[in-house]
Amino acid sequence: MTASILIIDDEYEMRNLLSRILARKGYQVSQASSGIDALALLENTSPDVVLLDFAMPGINGVEVLRHIRQLPPPNQPKVIALTAHTDFILEARQYGLDASLLKPVPPDVLLETIRRQL
Repeated sequence: MTASILIIDDEYEMRNLLSRILARKGYQVSQASSGIDALALLENTSPDVVLLDFAMPGINGVEVLRHIRQLPPPNQPKVIALTAHTDFILEARQYGLDASLLKPVPPDVLLETIRRQL
């Protein structure tokens, strides 16, 4: 079975770059450009992994993570922070953040982190 990954990032270029890298490795990839879009997607989908940017306008990544952790356990994906802002990571760990990577992340490090979470 192919793992599914949801990329949540307000930067268009970052979402598309990550999508291409992950699709080439056989992952099913979906994208959300904001926390609000991500919450709407999560109502109807259950990705295996979420790559979550934390510094987004509106609903930030910590709020999205809090929402994810309120989903029933079989629907809770692994959440990997993908951010340039380390100040969010400590707060996010309180809500069960599974892993964190600092932008820019080399593709091999990203893929290995995803593999470990799956």
